[in-house]
Amino acid sequence: MPKCKELPDVNQVMTTSVVGKIVTRCVEEFQDMDGRQPGHEVVNLLKMCLERYRGPCGSFRDKLEKALIPYMDHENGDLVRLICDILPLLSSTGGGGSQGDKHSKDWSTMVMRLMKSAYDCLYQLYADSCPTLEVR
Repeated sequence: MPKCKELPDVNQVMTTSVVGKIVTRCVEEFQDMDGRQPGHEVVNLLKMCLERYRGPCGSFRDKLEKALIPYMDHENGDLVRLICDILPLLSSTGGGGSQGDKHSKDWSTMVMRLMKSAYDCLYQLYADSCPTLEVR
């Protein structure tokens, strides 16, 4: 797959038909694990698709995010690191608009959702131990 970009005819076939099938299968693999962890091969293949074929992967962004997020608290640290490498790539999939404006907006949205999740989690953990201010 790394060499496909250098061959225009092969790259076009990869872009139009093969990448979509690979990403679809990876999403299915993540969704069908039933508590088991996905193989590193699946995660690395997905990462390679997202890095090299951003455009065709755009239509899978929401499905990928929903499939990957549950593995963020997996007990296998190596798997969590691989997932953490993939999540930022989701914001740069699909068409980027002129000068990548859409990718920048998507990245900002993803960071804001992450910050909200972190805040909500910290609030649930420590809400009882923080003093509250009385409003007069």
